[in-house]
Amino acid sequence: MAINLHLDRAAALGEEFVDRSAPNERPTRRQMMATAASVAVAATAGLGLLSFRRHGTGPALPAIATSKGGTREVALREGSHVTLNTLTRLRPTMTASVRRIDLDEGEALFDVAPDPNRPFIVYAGDLSVRAVGTSFTVRRTGPEAIRVVVTEGVVEVGRGEEVLGRVHAGIAFAVNADSSPVITMLNPAQVESALAWRSGRLDLQGMTLGEAAEEFSRYSDIKIRVDDTSIADRHITGIYATNDPEGFARNAALSLGLKTVRQGNQVIISKD
Repeated sequence: MAINLHLDRAAALGEEFVDRSAPNERPTRRQMMATAASVAVAATAGLGLLSFRRHGTGPALPAIATSKGGTREVALREGSHVTLNTLTRLRPTMTASVRRIDLDEGEALFDVAPDPNRPFIVYAGDLSVRAVGTSFTVRRTGPEAIRVVVTEGVVEVGRGEEVLGRVHAGIAFAVNADSSPVITMLNPAQVESALAWRSGRLDLQGMTLGEAAEEFSRYSDIKIRVDDTSIADRHITGIYATNDPEGFARNAALSLGLKTVRQGNQVIISKD
């Protein structure tokens, strides 16, 4: 059975052929749409979903990667744009019948140029995300686990030959090898929050202190250590620069009545 998640569709276009290393310079994107959504469960045949069969190999382009704390925007020759987040590595392969991206690690935003005759498929291990013309992020959260956020259009998420769901704009779809997909409806502000990394920011709305500390570790070698599990579960909020974990730790500690101390490359947050 496949999950069909509905929101209005919009097209994502990309016309430039440049490689940007600065995350603040990027094409203007149409306003992301997030309206009322309905969730229906239907058989794969009833939805007319596309097959996720792996296509034959073609000319592989050089691997594209970022280091810790870096972002990179690349325009593929066929018209699509890819923005890589921190510690990301992907390998594009283009053929006459398919545009394929192997996401080895990390997270990327894909603004896909429409081409009904040549689908755009992102592979993360045995999982795949298929689009024709749309905008979405894929983050590898484990060896066989991903989180997909669709900002425009619709994608189909699959595992091997199985279609797991059709995901529309304004929805986050997380899946791993051991459990059923987790579906989250997002409002426009939450979609923007999920993309804040493009401009070197982390929006921590809804995170606990422990989750925020783990998230900052993706971007910096300065580690935030929370000494007490009882404070790690406290919720925080705010928008912070990805390259300033120490500043975040100080502000978070101040707002929660805690203390911080710097020891080498660690910032320790504690009650005393």
